Amino acid sequence: MIAKPIESIKNIGEEVMSSSDSFSLHLKKNQRLDFNSFKDAIYYLEAGTISIFRLSDNVLTISVESPFVFGLTQLRNQYRYHYLRCEEESIVWGIDKGNAEKLFDNKGLWKFSSDILGYISNLYYHREQMTSKKSVNEIVVQHLGYIWGMPVEERSKTSVYSFILSRSHISRSAVHKVIHELVDSNYIAISRGKLVGKDTESV
Repeated sequence: MIAKPIESIKNIGEEVMSSSDSFSLHLKKNQRLDFNSFKDAIYYLEAGTISIFRLSDNVLTISVESPFVFGLTQLRNQYRYHYLRCEEESIVWGIDKGNAEKLFDNKGLWKFSSDILGYISNLYYHREQMTSKKSVNEIVVQHLGYIWGMPVEERSKTSVYSFILSRSHISRSAVHKVIHELVDSNYIAISRGKLVGKDTESV
């Protein structure tokens, strides 16, 4: 798994929360944030989990748990390619685009934003690696490898089927067929839809 730049995230988050120009949002589970309807801003996810979906086809690209900073990719970009959805009740702090740039200048936060943008780029790179394979089998195996690399607590809550289906256009029957074959071959072990074992040498 890619190491999240926690210190950089918290440094920006603390400055955003303490700014007199910031605002807070208490968001409900499944609530959607669309960059086209919400003001251009930098957002700090203080509590909760948010998933990022492509506007063009509603495919889930990445999910992030608190703490996190998002909106950095939109700071100097007028185009909107994604929307956000809360996976649970979440607390978000925001600061509009103009005040965010002043805050970053005054508090020397640009170096921290660079760390976060690098982390996001790596997440998208790994996501692309998982979905650019030629066969359904390869795509499923790549996603299983990613799930297996999660911390145990996170992996134990992750449905293999929901994880793969929400991030691709593969049918449930096709995913089920590959999973069934991998289980029969003892490459992986599944319990109640969760990945509990994996042959790291073979898969």
